[in-house]
Amino acid sequence: MANLLREEGLLLERDITSRRSWFKIAPSTWVLFWPPSCGLDWHDHGESWARFWVVSGELHETIRDQGHEFPWLLRAEHGVQLREPGSVHRLVNIGTTMAVSVHTYDPELVVAYDEALEIRPER
Repeated sequence: MANLLREEGLLLERDITSRRSWFKIAPSTWVLFWPPSCGLDWHDHGESWARFWVVSGELHETIRDQGHEFPWLLRAEHGVQLREPGSVHRLVNIGTTMAVSVHTYDPELVVAYDEALEIRPER
């Protein structure tokens, strides 16, 4: 995936092996790279519907709903996931290989990115 994005001029030369990286490939579409032990802590997508698909590797998602937490493992064979506006979740790559996911938002995501939400490997 990284090579394809690089060939299309969408991937800047940057290290995607030590922290979660993302690339906007259309107004509402993003490709995210999740190295092992990296993730994004609890968040929602504002007023946007979120659709995402783990296309490579696996991500551990936990959904928070009415004070309860529902964890599960997402892989490519699980297909596209849909999260309604205001839905709160967290995503972490607990595997040993890079995970890649594609995300779309409708309407286009306008929530500001907060670096404090990044989950990174302990050093």
